Amino acid sequence: MKKIKFYILILLVSSAMLGCIGTDIVEDIIVNQSVSISNRLETLAVGDSYQFEANFFDEMGEQATADITWSSNNEAVMSITASGLATGVSQGDVWISAMSGVARDSVMVSVGPSTTFAAAERTGSFVGLRDYNVSGNFTLTEDGDNLVLTFASNFMASRGPGLFVYLSNNSTRVNGGVEMGQLMQNSGAQTYTIALTEAQLDTYNHVLIYCKPFGVAFGTGQFDN
Repeated sequence: MKKIKFYILILLVSSAMLGCIGTDIVEDIIVNQSVSISNRLETLAVGDSYQFEANFFDEMGEQATADITWSSNNEAVMSITASGLATGVSQGDVWISAMSGVARDSVMVSVGPSTTFAAAERTGSFVGLRDYNVSGNFTLTEDGDNLVLTFASNFMASRGPGLFVYLSNNSTRVNGGVEMGQLMQNSGAQTYTIALTEAQLDTYNHVLIYCKPFGVAFGTGQFDN
């Protein structure tokens, strides 16, 4: 009887492990180098100044150090130094660009009568990868000194061992990303919190449900904004 129980236990453990590995082939995905502007500015008042910031990510999606230069497509509306300090000159719309080598990101901002900022919130939804089911909506917000990731009540994910939640700049890999914590439950609303010193609202573009023991992404979601 003890032997039978032991064999059943082995089968259950093996089954759980196969939930992660199965016939998966884990491949490194190379992405283009990228620059991501961290910006909540909507309107800059004439005469006001604002320091733009941006992050550089290498071919593996990892944040890296790089020289970033800034430019404005209309210096008569908004001037900007090479280091990203912008000043409102006259009312109108303008494109602000950050560049490092061939990598580039641009945002449109306005110059107007007052300085305003967009709500500190980003949203997106999950899709499953390979044969795994992951779905539902999520929201990323700033709360004081914290960055808060919230899954909506419609969240669902396939079961598997060692599932964790990550922010990343790669749709399937977590290298260079930040771990938000172990998945609390496979369905329903849940919240994950880290300090803003670990990541900013605009640092990462994807949320991953990731099988940590075997390096397999169950699902991914890209921010809509």
